[in-house]
Amino acid sequence: MINPTQIIELAKEIEEGDPIDWSGLPLNRDAVYNMLGLSVMERIEGAQDATERELILMASVVNLTVENFVLEIRLRDK
Repeated sequence: MINPTQIIELAKEIEEGDPIDWSGLPLNRDAVYNMLGLSVMERIEGAQDATERELILMASVVNLTVENFVLEIRLRDK
């Protein structure tokens, strides 16, 4: 079984390549990673089989990529 801590730490390492500007936000970086990391893990663990897990993961990546793209465009237009 995958350890949620491993996933959360890997996600933080990935951020190092494209840092998120956390300044001015009333959020704790570690708390956000833990909350969202555990949420994703719950969705994945609820999958019926490997195909469903893969589908959930791919859909999640696409959703996050689209959200990030739209946010980047909005920020550039300000």
